[in-house]
Amino acid sequence: MRKLHIIAGVLIMTFAGVFYLKARQLSFGTIRSPGPGFVPSALGTILFLFALIFVLKSVFKRSLVHDTGNPWEGMDWKRIPFTLAILLGYALFLDHLGYLVCTSILLGILFWGEGVWKKWVAIVGSPIIAIASYVLFKRLLGVQLPWGFLTFLG
Repeated sequence: MRKLHIIAGVLIMTFAGVFYLKARQLSFGTIRSPGPGFVPSALGTILFLFALIFVLKSVFKRSLVHDTGNPWEGMDWKRIPFTLAILLGYALFLDHLGYLVCTSILLGILFWGEGVWKKWVAIVGSPIIAIASYVLFKRLLGVQLPWGFLTFLG
């Protein structure tokens, strides 16, 4: 397993290096006025550094993870189609019901369905998280989010 980690890390480092070199062909700009190559160069550098840390940990430590054999063992396969159906419903009804309603329902079902959350936490917490994400995306980042039937609030 350690050998595979090292190989994967080196491949990611190679990809990050090529990505960085290609990004440097674009104008870099400055911190105050970043050019089109600024963010890709930064991402290439960050990816390279994380991959380097991963490789070094793989080389100098015995094992990064405990090998339990089959990684799919014990997985509840019934949750996957359920989650996909919920996400499909979210995508289909987002324009009609709006971001706040759909996101609240999605989070409530996912929190409740996981069994980790108590029912009241899912019912109260999901609208709070939906409103907080709305404030983040709509107000702070300026992303257009659908209101659905709640257009009178917008």
